[in-house]
Amino acid sequence: MKVLIVTNIPNPYRLPLFNELNNELKRLGHQLKVVFGTKTLKERKFRLDDSEYSFDYSILRSTRIKLLKKEATILSYKGLLKLVNEYSPERIIIIGYSIGTLKLWLRSLFFKTNYIIWGGTIPTSPEANSYLRNIFRRILIGRSRGFIAYGSKAKEYFIQLGAKSSKVQIAINTVDTSFFEHETQKLRKKNEKSDNKKHLTYLGYLNARKNVSKLLNVVEELNKHRSDFVFDIIGDGPQREELIGISKEKGLEDIIRFHGFIQKAELPQYLAISDVFLFQTDFDIWGLVLNEAMAAGLTCLSSIHAGATYDLIKENKTGFAVDFENVNMVVDKINYVLDNQHQAKSIAENAQKYISEKVNIKESVKGFVASLDD
Repeated sequence: MKVLIVTNIPNPYRLPLFNELNNELKRLGHQLKVVFGTKTLKERKFRLDDSEYSFDYSILRSTRIKLLKKEATILSYKGLLKLVNEYSPERIIIIGYSIGTLKLWLRSLFFKTNYIIWGGTIPTSPEANSYLRNIFRRILIGRSRGFIAYGSKAKEYFIQLGAKSSKVQIAINTVDTSFFEHETQKLRKKNEKSDNKKHLTYLGYLNARKNVSKLLNVVEELNKHRSDFVFDIIGDGPQREELIGISKEKGLEDIIRFHGFIQKAELPQYLAISDVFLFQTDFDIWGLVLNEAMAAGLTCLSSIHAGATYDLIKENKTGFAVDFENVNMVVDKINYVLDNQHQAKSIAENAQKYISEKVNIKESVKGFVASLDD
């Protein structure tokens, strides 16, 4: 069986998944090709090496349409139908409800086109409240052979749009968790902390949707109770300068450290010295940084507005689900973690074990393979 995956861009989170899926499909006697809509997007800063691709792939020359007042960039997937005709795949897995998905839907009206929608949209997504968008998605779903969901909430959304539960496979949304587990452990054993401070850590994009200013409010309140900590912010984005300004206004410039964007290979050195991971977002369909932090063995406080929280956080066992708007509650949780090292270590170990056993790439691949047989 020839399998084609269509997605937006190559990125360091997806390549290990495609490599593993390629190996498994080969073992089963199938053939995989991955098609990327474009090589990269302007706002992406990660670097990739050709050696990271162990699967067959092509990159389309898509036109990019930047939406006003939106973070998203729409790709035209120019040349997709020509490639499908030439490759003649028995199954096509396509990410989301894109122009590419629409092209496959149109093709299915005239030719056999077994496409499978792979998505992470959850019921609380702002876009899920759009009547016209939901009609459009119901139409695309109507001719889809099957569905691959990031997690339990994404499966709920597929079913809301009319997909049969039996046709929705969960391929848990994850990263190369073994890298974060092993590399962080090695560095942690070296104990190369340059200070005696406890480290709170945020890792992610700095934009309005992430709303990291909420964490500055938390740090401001926490600073009233203790002075034995620093807050590391890892990431870049349009709100960085604004956040730096707010931290100065609050007199927190000696506590909050802005490290900028850090490549994947260098992240373990920051995670190894972290005591608490704070995943704030006003909305994320998933949030892969939570996977990374839990794999690295960190005690995590994760936003209730992230899809990943529902699948990964088991309250008081693998972490804490919190609303960062509730500053006092979050501060109490942080104080508990910092002051109860034995309990915090147990939670972090549980988190790491859960990711290692249930949220690894091999488990994700099982969901993809199952979708091909439906």
